[in-house]
Amino acid sequence: MSYVTFVENSKTAVYIRNCIISYPHLFEARRVAERGDPKFSAAFILPEDLTEADWAVLNGAVTAAIENKWGGKPPANLQMPWKNGTDADPQFEGRFMISASAKADSKPTVVQEKPTLPAQPGDVYPGMGVSAYLNAFAYDVTTNRGVSWGLNAVQITDRTLPRLDGRKDAAQVFEAVEVKGGPAPVSPTPAPGTASVAPGRPTGNGGDAKPGPGPMNWMG
Repeated sequence: MSYVTFVENSKTAVYIRNCIISYPHLFEARRVAERGDPKFSAAFILPEDLTEADWAVLNGAVTAAIENKWGGKPPANLQMPWKNGTDADPQFEGRFMISASAKADSKPTVVQEKPTLPAQPGDVYPGMGVSAYLNAFAYDVTTNRGVSWGLNAVQITDRTLPRLDGRKDAAQVFEAVEVKGGPAPVSPTPAPGTASVAPGRPTGNGGDAKPGPGPMNWMG
């Protein structure tokens, strides 16, 4: 089975299936450690059994991004976009992880299993299975040079996987109780043509990785 394919007519955009999402910030742009511009972001633990063909696509996208930026003479010691899966959770030892981001004015599309249905913030949790549409790009900021991934779209594919943050669903924590004072009041139905207004409120590279086919490193 192939997990990674190029998006049609692109040498840098890829579609990755069967990822596990971590650190998802898909609906509201945030600053990292209160520095820099706000961004949408997420990390994706790659499938454990990526094939040589999968790695050829990923490495091909990275190579194309390098060539687009520097042509045939890229600088030495570029930072590559591969991380150890244990950065997300110890259970992912031996697996690779990539991080992706988008600027605040380029919000990624997030959809349900049926891609015509948009996902809501409560639909996505760290540890769920997703597919990701990303694009490789090269950056050159003073002495910081390398390749990273742009975040274009995410599709939910598996809601049965456990959360990585340990948070439990309310149904797992609470039990049914008898409500004192009777049932909760029912809000009146607004008359036709009127609006119902509710009270307001403030709203590394690195790590050990398994041998065999894998990501490229650029030493210049």
